[in-house]
Amino acid sequence: MILFNEGLVDEKLGDKAAARAHYQASYKLRANDIVKKRLEAVGGTVGPCDGVFPTMEAMRACLFEKGRDDLGMVPEAGAPLGFMRKVEHPSLVLHVFKWGAGAELDGLGGHPQFLVSKVPKGFRKVADLGSDYEPGAFGVHNEARFTGFADETFGNHKVVKVSWEQADADSNMAGLQLYTYLTRNVTLCVLGDDKRETVCPVTVPVEEVDELSYMDGLTGEDKDAVDELAKTEPPYKKVMTATYAIGNDGKVVVTETAGKRKDLEPLLKGVKLF
Repeated sequence: MILFNEGLVDEKLGDKAAARAHYQASYKLRANDIVKKRLEAVGGTVGPCDGVFPTMEAMRACLFEKGRDDLGMVPEAGAPLGFMRKVEHPSLVLHVFKWGAGAELDGLGGHPQFLVSKVPKGFRKVADLGSDYEPGAFGVHNEARFTGFADETFGNHKVVKVSWEQADADSNMAGLQLYTYLTRNVTLCVLGDDKRETVCPVTVPVEEVDELSYMDGLTGEDKDAVDELAKTEPPYKKVMTATYAIGNDGKVVVTETAGKRKDLEPLLKGVKLF
């Protein structure tokens, strides 16, 4: 409600950009038609499937109808609506939701991975956890991996730490040069209760590995080709890491332990989780 009120103030002052930011943040925490109307009035939009759904089947149907990947195969009439794999957190009613228009996860195109939570009127997406991407082209493969839940309590707040990875790989057509990028993340969720919804406002990229490598043990023309490529694009491996701490006041502070990442600056200063 505070975010919504800040949006109203911004709107009255004529600052539509600030109003959009506050309304969008408000909608993520408290999705309803009033916030949606104000957001759209200042030029903002909400995703077609970001609202509350009475059942998981209704959410899946929305994703299949309005969010399926353009490159994926479209099942014939009567076929199941996409693919769903659940990984449940038994006591917290949180689960990872994955879908794809193809056969399980080997279909072409993108397969986004969502975190979904139970809310008073049904179910709602609370976080994006990467995506798989299979274009059908040689050497390109992106994969999102869910790796676990961990619980911690801070006073009256229950926090779930959701660990996940995004692994992307891209090799040249000859397969001699390989670029990989791996991000290990922790998304922090504050569990809701009868009066408030579950929210997942903070994601910390605790490790990023950026690497360019070449195939080993080559001879002849292949070795010459690799040597030539390496002159202009030398192999490298960059590892950037960070740790985080959650205070009893609900503030998350991130500390960089290797490398510097500009996108971490807001987290280095500290952000409120609850």
